[in-house]
Amino acid sequence: MLRKFEEWALIISLSVMSLLAFYQVITRYIFTSLGFPWVEELVRHFFVLITFIGAAVLMRKKGHQGVEVLFRLLPSQIKPYFQLYADLCSFIFALVASYASLQLLLKQRALRLLTTSTRIRTYVITIPIVLGFILIAYYLVRHLIADCKNLSKEKSVRQK
Repeated sequence: MLRKFEEWALIISLSVMSLLAFYQVITRYIFTSLGFPWVEELVRHFFVLITFIGAAVLMRKKGHQGVEVLFRLLPSQIKPYFQLYADLCSFIFALVASYASLQLLLKQRALRLLTTSTRIRTYVITIPIVLGFILIAYYLVRHLIADCKNLSKEKSVRQK
């Protein structure tokens, strides 16, 4: 269910963002009008959503590069420990980023700030950032559990 929500949110956001950007280019450069200033702002809002939800999808799929070069150079006995360490560091970063972005959202909500052109509350634009970091932390917990299972399998194989 979560996977479908993420993917559809990305598909719809990218489609709308592309159409809006195309419209803005056509009106500005072909019809030489200024277009609508709110279109550019809305494109930026969709870009934020795509960036952070997309990062969570990549984390779910283990699509982030990480330190792949170093990982390939390590001996096979050390690789599971290194993977656990990398996932743990990423998890700590995701927790700190989740907390910081949530604090930002709460401050923006308290200040009742509005965006310039679209007149949307600024905290609404911050929601995908918070959600993205929370999802990244969630997927990293799943990776950490898998890392621990892999380590226990490795140890049991070595003991035999």
